[in-house]
Amino acid sequence: MKVSSLLNSESGETVETMPISPDSLKVENEHSISPSIAKESTPASVKSDDYESVSDELKKLTYTNLLRSHVQKRLPDVDWDEIVRYVETLTLPTDFTKPEIELIVSEWYKEGPVNHRMLEYECFARTRREIHSKICALEDLYGLKREELECSQIIAMEVCNELQLFLLSDIKPMLPHMSTSNIAGMISKHYKYKNRWSDREVEFISDCIEREESRESILEALVFRKPYEIRNKIDSVKRRLRRQSTPPIKKEPSPVVIAYESKLSELMNSDLTLTGIRSVMGSRNLNRVVQDIQSRKKRDIALPFTYPETEFLRHSLTNNMPMADIMKELVIRSEEEVVAKLKTLQMACVRQKKFTNTVERLIYEAQWYMAIADGESGGRPKRRTRNNVELDDLRKEALTKKKKVERTLTPEEISEKQKRSEIRTQRRIESLRRKAEENELRKKKASMRGRKLRSTRKQEAESRVAALIEEARWFQSVTGDGTCVKEGEKRKRRPVFHLVPEFKNRQQLKNAQKRLVEKKKEVKKKRGRGRPRRTPSSDVDDSTSDSDSEDDLEKLQHAIDSDESDEFACVSSFDPTDIIHDSLVPLSGRQLFNNAITSGSVNPQPVSFSDDVSVMIQSNQYLPVNDTVAAKVIKDHIKSYKPLGASFPPLFTSDVNGSDVINSRNIIHIRYLLYPQHTEQFVLAAPKSNELDPVFELQKIFQIHYALFFSHSSLIKDIIYENYCKSLERAVEEDNFSDFMTIIDQWNTLMLALSPYPVKFDPSIDINEAIRLYLPSNYKFQPTVSDLKLDIFYYDVLSAGEIKDSDKETSIDRATSPLMRPTGPIKDADSAIANIITRFRNLRPLSYPNAFIRSLQRVSEISRFAIQQILLRAYTRIVSPNSRKLRSYKAFTAEVYGELLPSFVSEVLTKVDLKPEHSFYDLGSGVGNTTFQAALEFGVKESGGCELMNHASELTSLQEIFMQKQLIVFGLKPLPLHFALNQSFVNNPEVRSKCVGCDVLIVNNYLFDFPLNVEVGKLLYGMRPGSKIISLKNFIPPRYKAGTEKTIFDYLKVEKHEMSDYLSVSWTANKVPYYISTVQASVQQEYV
Repeated sequence: MKVSSLLNSESGETVETMPISPDSLKVENEHSISPSIAKESTPASVKSDDYESVSDELKKLTYTNLLRSHVQKRLPDVDWDEIVRYVETLTLPTDFTKPEIELIVSEWYKEGPVNHRMLEYECFARTRREIHSKICALEDLYGLKREELECSQIIAMEVCNELQLFLLSDIKPMLPHMSTSNIAGMISKHYKYKNRWSDREVEFISDCIEREESRESILEALVFRKPYEIRNKIDSVKRRLRRQSTPPIKKEPSPVVIAYESKLSELMNSDLTLTGIRSVMGSRNLNRVVQDIQSRKKRDIALPFTYPETEFLRHSLTNNMPMADIMKELVIRSEEEVVAKLKTLQMACVRQKKFTNTVERLIYEAQWYMAIADGESGGRPKRRTRNNVELDDLRKEALTKKKKVERTLTPEEISEKQKRSEIRTQRRIESLRRKAEENELRKKKASMRGRKLRSTRKQEAESRVAALIEEARWFQSVTGDGTCVKEGEKRKRRPVFHLVPEFKNRQQLKNAQKRLVEKKKEVKKKRGRGRPRRTPSSDVDDSTSDSDSEDDLEKLQHAIDSDESDEFACVSSFDPTDIIHDSLVPLSGRQLFNNAITSGSVNPQPVSFSDDVSVMIQSNQYLPVNDTVAAKVIKDHIKSYKPLGASFPPLFTSDVNGSDVINSRNIIHIRYLLYPQHTEQFVLAAPKSNELDPVFELQKIFQIHYALFFSHSSLIKDIIYENYCKSLERAVEEDNFSDFMTIIDQWNTLMLALSPYPVKFDPSIDINEAIRLYLPSNYKFQPTVSDLKLDIFYYDVLSAGEIKDSDKETSIDRATSPLMRPTGPIKDADSAIANIITRFRNLRPLSYPNAFIRSLQRVSEISRFAIQQILLRAYTRIVSPNSRKLRSYKAFTAEVYGELLPSFVSEVLTKVDLKPEHSFYDLGSGVGNTTFQAALEFGVKESGGCELMNHASELTSLQEIFMQKQLIVFGLKPLPLHFALNQSFVNNPEVRSKCVGCDVLIVNNYLFDFPLNVEVGKLLYGMRPGSKIISLKNFIPPRYKAGTEKTIFDYLKVEKHEMSDYLSVSWTANKVPYYISTVQASVQQEYV
């Protein structure tokens, strides 16, 4: 009645004038607090009488109006901090009050972003997540219907749903300008909640049936129900009324008594401990409650122990609690009942394991089984007590020690016993002898088998000439297809076909290689000493090298396919496979993001976009609107790709001449967070080998965005990894193109909704319109808040970028609200509102851009996975398509190309403790990978390299251009790079000055000859003491002595290390040793 009178009133404050007695509050309001708790939680500055009055007033307001402005108006003489402490002592109802709903819906409905800070200020008793969830629910229900519905209509439907008011008389006062038919049509079309029948609706139908009103009047009053639902409910209520007999005329008990009796019944069935009674009934009139329960207990034949009582007694048995403490908690029970129950529980819970004799064990087990079955079996209490007493007496009798009667044996019995003992001993000796003979025979048979195997070895060829003649005859008479060569026919030549194991998971390959190496070590350890096997010296065995390599490949493939979950399956911290197994690199105070983010501006770093797609790899200040580098790599190597699946678009189509051409519609575009107007293009195809994989590239984009911008949230990590990465992979595996495009569309919509910067383009343009031709006709993607999990993104960003006490603003950001005192607006809020035109413009918090930028400013670590994937993005697009030219140099020379993989570079640069204040140089930088990684991962003040080869130098320049431009897209600071390309470091003053001035230098001298090593020593002469030189081969040869030449080798202290992981370099999968040489201040004594 209180709620209905509230909603039917114009002012909404009828409840405040209603006479509410304290007795009624005790029973009806389950959230009231006991006097003892109230005294403990009463603020020290408030008297007890004042506390009672303020507490009663706040209890009323929790059901009527809990806005801050209204609470301050009703309690003007109470300090606000005191009010907050009062509210913290109350258990608030989960439903919003009507004024709270009006404020939240009005703020959501207006143009522009939602002012979450104002809502949190006004709805002070609600958490930030509750407010966000409510706004997200409004967006899902009414976001696309904002133009069809007025704000007052949405408020009316939300109030009715929140307060369970489903009659026409409830909603009509809130919409006086609408007719009954219009209200019914609005609810039928736009009300999407599925509510259960409320007690008020059922009572209304019952009253109408008793008054014999027509069904039409009931249908008209229940506007929130479908006609068929109302008809079914009417029939159900009629059947229930017919079953009920007419009760005798008597005075009905008051609602207070009914509620009190129901609570007593609930307590007797669920919890009779003192804690349980207090939690349900409160601390007032506790003695009366105990007396009423005990009186009911006397009327019943037996009142079994409740589950909390039993658990408390078990706890008391475990902790040896005294009986006085037990009786304080079990106020309903007598001491005899408690003792009997303890005895039963002790039998059932604390089972005895050691016994004096078998009789005691038998009696104890009988009592134990009786204790277990006591709660389930029937029978009279007296009979059960009598059985227990009898068993106790028997047990005491069994425990009494009896003297053992020793029987004396006759001489005949003693001799018979000795004979039996001798027979048993003889049988045991005979059994041991037979076993020893069987073991000897088994060993002889095993040795004979070994001799036969050694004697049947393949006979060697009689001579070298005979072997060559036999081989020549075979090669001259057999072609590649296994048929004999006819006279006058030429021998067919066919290229050798090598089987290469196909793998997609780099970590899986590393684990397989690790298992093979460990197995080889075990075989070497187990191999015993014996006569070595002789092998022929001819070229016959050389021809088996191919078969040996094929065997190695088969073993590797078997190791990859094996599902061994052992210690080899661990992921190296220097080579993370995804954001789940990621490791972090400390920033050590360096600047990670660009100047705009670092300064805290809500405007982006100025970027010039061009429609020319080729500017991505051109040395200029432009970025392409559409990045097509990855798509071009796939198109240029289309023979190395195959279609993804039958449901996906075809890879080739036919032109007008009937020839196959690349399908121009088989292309998708992906947006980026900071600059959503920039997109990247991918051709949907599956690589046949280890080429650029577009599906894996998409997964990398998702994970890089998390690692750079949302690493503060574990919930967002799960969303990105499961809902995007794994779901995308699952859609490809299950050949479901619709699910694949749903994920792509979700991501692009999410980037528009989460971008902190003003959107200056039309987001309604479909960037993937061409590929939608291959989607089913019923595919319609309209993302909801729950699909995108926007409430989690916004909530976690606001929490991560929350203003701390040091920089907290004292004002609240809504001066236009009549409920708020005058305050100033958020910085750059007007310009942000004017440019936000995305689908969820009414959902995004007004303070989101500032919170997003602040969360990035507080980043103190960077993801190693993100760093390595950013490096690999450039490598797979620039270097991999042109990698064959890098292998065109003479083998085993100083110019041969070999790469240090990112995992090795991370490990070794971490070991030398490379810091942002250091400088780094790569002597023989190749395509620049190590130089890029030192600058990006460790943030050195300068990172340089020198490279002689022409093609590698060209790729370095292209990589540098692409790298710097993709860092702009991700909002990262440009890298301080310096390269000496197409130059040798020998007699090069510029390279020498860079090398001598650097703190850490790396040189891959794995194949350097002695003269080149000498030149390296002269080049590096003059490096500062404490500088580090990393090499793959020790510069100091054995028995080295210092000479007259000026070389850095005289000052080096060398330490040998081994790579901690496999697949750390490009030329071998095994672990390779490396050397860290530290420059000393003087010549080392061992070199003198």
